Formats: sequence, structure tokens, C-alpha cells
Amino acid sequence: MTELKECLPRIVYADDDQEIRELGAFVLQYNGFEVIEAEDGREAIEKTLEFHPDLVILDVRMPRLSGYEAIKYLKCYRPVKNIPIVIFSAHGQEAEISFALELGASDYIVKPFAPDTLIRSISSLIGEISQSPASKIWHNNTPNEAFAEYKQRLISTPLVEELEDISFWLTKIADSRCVESLLICLNYNDNPRKGDVIETLGRLRVKAAIPKIVEIVISKASTQLRSISALALGNIGDVNSISVLGNALNYDHNHVANAAAKALGNIMDDASIVYLGQALAEHKSPNVRKTAADMLGRIASPTAADILAHALHHDKPSIGIAAARALGNIGDDASIIHLGQALIEHKSPKVKKTAADMLGRIASPAAADSLAHALHHDKPSIGIAAAKAFGNIGDDASIIHLGQALAEHKSPDVRKTAADMLGRIASPTAADILAHALHHDKPSIGIAAARALGNIGDDASIIHLGQALAEHKSPKVKKTAADMLGRIASPAAADSLAHALHHDKPSIGIAAAKAFGNIGDDASIIHLGQALAEHKSPDVRKTAADMLGRIASPAAADSLVHAFHHEENFDVLIVVTEALGNNTVAGSVRTLRLASKNHQSKRVREISKRQLKYVESIIKNIALLDSDYLVLRGESVIRLANLAKHSSSLTATNAQKTFWANVRHSLPSVTDNASSDENKEKWGKLSDIAFALSGERQYQNKMLREIVISKREPELLSTALSALGHNIDEDSVDLIIDCTSHENHNIRRSAVDALGRIKKKSTASLMIKMLDDPSPSVRLAVVMALASLDTSETIQALNNELQRGNKHMRIDVTKALGHSKNLLATRSILQHILREKDTDVLHSSIQALETKVVEDGTIIEILTPFLDHPSDHVRQVTTKILK
Repeated sequence: MTELKECLPRIVYADDDQEIRELGAFVLQYNGFEVIEAEDGREAIEKTLEFHPDLVILDVRMPRLSGYEAIKYLKCYRPVKNIPIVIFSAHGQEAEISFALELGASDYIVKPFAPDTLIRSISSLIGEISQSPASKIWHNNTPNEAFAEYKQRLISTPLVEELEDISFWLTKIADSRCVESLLICLNYNDNPRKGDVIETLGRLRVKAAIPKIVEIVISKASTQLRSISALALGNIGDVNSISVLGNALNYDHNHVANAAAKALGNIMDDASIVYLGQALAEHKSPNVRKTAADMLGRIASPTAADILAHALHHDKPSIGIAAARALGNIGDDASIIHLGQALIEHKSPKVKKTAADMLGRIASPAAADSLAHALHHDKPSIGIAAAKAFGNIGDDASIIHLGQALAEHKSPDVRKTAADMLGRIASPTAADILAHALHHDKPSIGIAAARALGNIGDDASIIHLGQALAEHKSPKVKKTAADMLGRIASPAAADSLAHALHHDKPSIGIAAAKAFGNIGDDASIIHLGQALAEHKSPDVRKTAADMLGRIASPAAADSLVHAFHHEENFDVLIVVTEALGNNTVAGSVRTLRLASKNHQSKRVREISKRQLKYVESIIKNIALLDSDYLVLRGESVIRLANLAKHSSSLTATNAQKTFWANVRHSLPSVTDNASSDENKEKWGKLSDIAFALSGERQYQNKMLREIVISKREPELLSTALSALGHNIDEDSVDLIIDCTSHENHNIRRSAVDALGRIKKKSTASLMIKMLDDPSPSVRLAVVMALASLDTSETIQALNNELQRGNKHMRIDVTKALGHSKNLLATRSILQHILREKDTDVLHSSIQALETKVVEDGTIIEILTPFLDHPSDHVRQVTTKILK
């Protein structure tokens, strides 16, 4: 039996600002407190009544109930009125503090808080509780001695205060050795902690407590106590209590009825199903009906399914929606039939949409048949729901249905959704359908297809986008194709853009120039420089100049300087002059200096002086950088980051160390107030700075680690993790590992990507465990990280995923194994080719062998039969590999 000697102090922490709440919770947990979070005053009250914490922290201004209103309630309710309450607010006026203390708050802490102040106040208040008699008994004796002492004191008819104290510690310990004492506590009618005692007995499944708990359920006790008692009966699972719970479900207060429905769902007896069915059909409360439906879905028996099928067609949409969700959880053939009927026949659009969502979640062939009919429904909302469901299924039949909707549906919204889903599926078949749609007469279909192909981003997609960019009739489709090629940013995409950049139509050239500006590599600078020097269209030359100004590198500056001296169009010259100032590189600065004094055009001289003043002010004021400057001149800070990275000027070189030191110094003052509206801009600027830090290792990793430690703003934290991975900062591995358990999936993905770049072999076991992460994007990142580690252990884990993963996971794993240099990876791919039946996965598996070399001829032996495969894609890739 576990010797439980330490009970962490429990705190309910309510704040509607998630970032502040998470930071406070982190500080408290780090200092040894158990934290229960709440988003508003009402939830804070509910959590306090449920968990009876040692202390409550309340923000003042929250939705539903303010902190002041929550204090009034808690101080009027006897079981919790003695719990200390700390107000935690950004408003520190004396009147506010006095008002809070008069209401009963024990302390008032002003945000932004200093962690040591918070911990000192809370420890002091909780320390008073830890000095109670029951606490001293627990801490000064062995567990068995403490339990014996508690029992002896309870038998001796304690005073109410002592009874409450002992009950509090028994429910906090919640050990099976407490049962005798808890049963004694239960029999005291005046016990302020009776609800906690009942909840604990239910959790421990103490059958001896059933008669007394049943008595409370049918008594005239408070609604709260009877609800707790009903839930306890459900946890114990006594079938003899079903009639009591059934009566409570149908005839009692809504809160008690809701608790009774949950309890009946836990017992899972035929009689429970009958009572839940009656409540689903007849109860006045929507919440009770929803709970009854959820419980029937959890029971998932044929009888429960029949009741849900009847409820699915109820006149009240709320009942139909609850029944649809529950049938979706059951997911058998009968449930699919009922959901399909509702999708076609139900009067309520909301019920139809829910039915479509559930069929997509079930993702079986029978479910797909029902969705196929719904996809072409006249109402766009039904078609959109069906398209999304097909995207979740993602098999060949789903791709065909989505392709038909993309080509034929009347609604632009349905067509767009179908294209998005095909882009998400990202298989060769889906790409072929999108390629065909890309050249559709309707521009809206072509635009949707272009965006989807941009999301796929493979070589075939690049070819299709390049063709659309060169040949499509619609300027909007051409522009979208260029945008997508710029987002893909691969050499093949750049080739297509280079051709488009010199197109006769200026709109195409402009789109290509903007895309090159987004790529921003050396090749892009060369193409933009050529367009600036040679293109016939002034508008294209203007765009090229603007993009070169944004890239901020010496090569871009050279092209701008050349254009400044040779451009004949005055409007283009003005744009070039402004771009020189934006470029902030030494060559640009020298040109501006000369132009400000000697250029024949007064306007050019004025613009040169203005841009020169802008650049020089950045360098001159670098040592004065502080948090206010970071907000007011945020763009200047980012330019300065580029200056420090690219410029060869002596001034910039000397400024680098001061710059990074000042930005790092300004970080705490920014993070302390990050939640307020006026400081949202700071986070954006800091995210840009964190991005600029990647690749600059001498001064920056320390600042990036501080950003990760702060764990505040998701976008900033994600960017900082990516930058640490790019910098291959092995000193940050533990910090990055800590972020792999973050609730935000984007942060988990960034942490995994960073670990994959750093390639620390010791992280392999963690990566393998994360293959079960609920987020598909995180699982994909894990697959790529495991492949980068390239050990026998990680290759074996990927091989296991090939055998158990769904279609999309198998495609991702084969691509990852294709990048591995480990011979085991090649063997895994070859073994998988022999057993894979899905055409798309087979195509991906064979393609993954492109970089592999097997000297014993095994590849030729295994692949030769696939030269006669019925799929064109498989035959083509097989021929390519064998050649």
C-alpha cells in the first residue's frame, strides 16, 4: 500500500486572461502547489465547491461573475467561507484594495506580479492552515498512527470545527485506510465537509456508504449535496440504486437530474438505459437531455442505439443534435444508417450538419455513401459539412467525391472546401484532380485549386502551378499561382517564377516579383535584379525594387544601386530611392549620401535625405534601445537585426553586441505586461526578432532561452523554439523537451522540429512516445525528427508506424524513411512495398527508394513486378527508380 505522506496544497486560480493564468499556474506548480484553473468567477465558485482548495486566487474583472461577486458568494457559503482568498488584479488603487479586503479577501496582489511576492503571500496564508490540529496529527505521526488518532477523535463527538478539520485531511489523503473514519464523518449531519466526504467515498467505491448516500439523494438536503451524492452512487456502481437515480433524473432539480444521468451512464444497466431514454425524450432541460444522450452513446448497446435513433428525429433540434453525436460515438452500421437518414430527411440544418460531422468521424465505406449524397445537397452548409467529413476520411472514394464537388457544385463555398480538403489529403490522385480544376473556366474554382496545390507543394504541384501562371486566362488565378509558388519556395518553384517574371502581362510579372520577395534567397535577388534592370513594364520594375529593399542584403543593395544610376523612368527611380533606405546596407547608405547632395532632382534629394536620416538614426540610437523604443520603432529594430546580420560596415559590426544585449535587456519589461491590449504589438515585434535571431549564435541563444522559459505568447514561443533548433543549441535541449508537453499543438510541433534539427540521440525515447500525440501535425514532425536521428531504435519505431498507422501516416513515414541513410530504413521500405495495398502509399513507398542503393539487386527483384501495375503513377515511379 502506498505510504502517502505529502499532500500538495491545493489552489483554485481564476483569471480570464489565459496567458496570465498559465504563467501564474506555472509559478505556483513550480513552487509545490496543486493548481486548478478557472476562466471566470462562476467557474471559480464551482471549482471551489467541488475541490475545497486551501486557497483561492481571483482576478477582479472577469466574465459571468467578477472577482468581487465571487468573494461575496464564497464568504456566505459555510463549507468554504474560511478558505483564504487572494485578489490578483492590474488595478492597484487604494479604494479597490480596501473594497476587496472589506469583502473578505485575505490579500491583494497587483499585476504584473513578482513571483517571490506571490509565493510569499500564499505560503503565509496556507501556512496558517497547515498549523491546524489535524495537520499536526498527520505530519507528526506515521500514517497508521494518524488514522487511528483521527478515528478516536471522531468517535468522541468532536466539535464542528474539529470535525471539519479532520474531514478536510481525510478527503485530502483519500487513502483506502481512511474509509472507517470517512464513514463516521458521513454520519454527522452538521459536518461542513460532508460533500467532500461523499465524493471521496464514491471515488473509493465504498459500498458500505450506499444506504446513507441514497438517503441524502432522496432527502431535502441542498441541491449541491444531492448532486454530489448522485455522482457518488454512479462511481460506486450499485444497480440497486438505479431506481433512486431514475426518480432523481426525471423529477428532481436540473442539477441533481444532470448528476443522476451521469451516474446512470456509469452503471450501464438495462434499467439505466430506460431512464436515460425517458429523460432524452421528455426532460425540460436541454443540458439534462444532452447528458442523457452522451451517456447512451457511452453505453453503446443495441437498446441504447434504438432509443437514440428515435430521438434523432425529434422535433427539437437540440435533442436531434445530442442524439447524432451519441450515435457518432457508437459508430456501428445501424448508427450509420440512422445518421444517413437524418442527413437526408431531417428538417433542421444543424442536425444535418452534426450528422455529417459524425459520419466523417466514423469514416467507413457505409458512412461515405451517405456523405456522397449530402455533398451535392442544395444547402451549402450541408455540402460543406460533407466535404469536411470526406477530407477526414481521405480514401480514394472520398477524393473522387470531392473532385466531383469541386468541378460541379453550384456553391463557391462548397467548391472551396472541397479544394481545401483535396489539398489536405495531398495524394497523387488528389493532385491530379486539382490540376484539372486549376484550368476550369470559373476563376473561383481555379483559385481554390491553386491554393490547395500550394498546400501540397510537391514537384507535380509546382509544375501545374507554373503552367497556370503562364497560360491561365484569369489574372486572379495567375496571381494565386504565383503566391503559392512563392510560399513553396523551392528551386523548381523559383524556375517557374523566373519565367513568369518576364511575362508580357505586367500583372503576372508583379505577382512573380512579390513571390520572389517572399523567398528572398540569393537566386531570388538575382532574378529581381534582372527584372529591375531589363523588364519593359515600369510597374514590374517598381515591384522588383520594393522587394529588393525588403530583403536587406548586400547583393540586393548592389542591384538597387545599379538601378539608381541607370533607371530612366522617374516614378521607378523614386521607388528605387525609397528601397535603398529600406535596405539599410552600407552600399545603400553611401548612395543615399551622395544623392542627398548631388542629385539633379529635388524630389530625389529630399527622399534620399529622409531615408538617410531614418537609417542613421537607427545606428546612432542603438545604445539607447529600450522597451518603449522596441514598440515605437519596432520596424527599425527588425531592420537593425538585418543590418547586424548582413552589413559589412564598421558601425554595424561594432553595434551588434550592443544591439542584442539591449534587446535581451528589454525582454522582461515586455513580457511582464504582454497580456494588455496596448502591448500586443510588442509580441509581434519580438516574434520577428526571434526569427531574425536564427542563424546568429554568438549573442542570441541566451535571449531565445529566456523567451522559452517565459512560456507566455504562443507565437513568440514557437518562433523562439524554431530559432534554437536552427542554431543547433544543445544547451537548450532540456528547455525544448519541456515544451513537448505544452497544450498548444503548434508549440509542441516547433519543439519537436527543434529537437530533430539538434539531433540529440538521448531524445529518441521521448520522440517515440510522441508518435501517439493527438495532433496530426505534431505526429508528422515526430516522424521527421525520428528519421533525422537515424538510429536503429528510431527506424524500428517508424517501421512499427508503417504497420499500424493510417494512410496519411504511412505516406509520411515512407517519405521520412526515404531521407534516412540507415540500411534498416531501406529494408523497412522494401518489406512494406510487398504488403501495401493502397495505391497512393505504394507510390510514396517506391518513390522513397530514389535515394537508396542496394548492391545485392533486391530493389530490382522487388520492383520489377510493379512495372505492370494498373496505376499509372506506380508504373511511372517504378520505371524511374529502376532506370
